[in-house]
Amino acid sequence: MQINPVPKEKSILVGLTSELREYLENISLKDFDGQQKVKDYVQSEINKIIFYLGTGTFVLSISFIGYLKNNLLHPKVLIVAWVCLALVILGQVIIHTLSKWVADKKQTLINKSRSSNFNHSWQDATTKDTEIIKWMKYASYLNIIILTLLLGGIIALLFFASSNLLYRN
Repeated sequence: MQINPVPKEKSILVGLTSELREYLENISLKDFDGQQKVKDYVQSEINKIIFYLGTGTFVLSISFIGYLKNNLLHPKVLIVAWVCLALVILGQVIIHTLSKWVADKKQTLINKSRSSNFNHSWQDATTKDTEIIKWMKYASYLNIIILTLLLGGIIALLFFASSNLLYRN
């Protein structure tokens, strides 16, 4: 949920006392921030799951090699799986770094808006910034690539494991 700003000439805040105006702005800000926290929390948890799954699968596959010792079937498939999973881990580090940068940029924009006496579109400071929009679009593309690499790595690892286990038995 995003708060849509009221045009300045139609703003209900124009004729109000400063205390009431501040009260209404604080309520608006709390609602806006609450919704943003939920959205950020969900995205953070999804990123954690992807990171843990990629890292765990990578480590598990390394331990699997010790079990098989020599005479591996399709070792190139294992290397492909490792490369995919390593790229997942690297991509998640990039996403976290980018998220921190975007959060810092949003805080700067909000502070600038607040220092200009809360103009009528102060919420738009973070949602319409072209630089933030551009980098968030890159982040969404990177998330799609990361999910694809994770799926590819897991499929390659499952293929490698099943072919080697079936060959051994």
